[in-house]
Amino acid sequence: MDPRENQALPRRKMELGDWLEALVNVVIGTLLGAAAYNLLQLVGTPFFSSAVFTVLLFSALFIAMLMFEELLDKLFPEGLRPSRKGRDRAPKPFALLLSMPAGAAIGVVIGRLGLAATLLDLLP
Repeated sequence: MDPRENQALPRRKMELGDWLEALVNVVIGTLLGAAAYNLLQLVGTPFFSSAVFTVLLFSALFIAMLMFEELLDKLFPEGLRPSRKGRDRAPKPFALLLSMPAGAAIGVVIGRLGLAATLLDLLP
């Protein structure tokens, strides 16, 4: 056994593609945070049933996705063969990992400030 296998690789530095991916993650997280905040605002209103229906709908879609993956696993039990030589990849940069949660937090703050409707109106 190679002693280098147990050592953690250092994180790689941010490159242009990582910055673009982080930017997209922040935007998506911001929209998700604003939408989640608006969905939570429905809890105390007469439109509570629409909030429950939305959560149930997305739960059903998630379960359908899991069932589809199980079906694919049964149809193709061997899956993909791994390459002969696996390449060692450094972990993603920390800023890239935190971009989606940071965007969601920004979205909740935007919703709390009352700007969520303006933000969500920008969507096509």
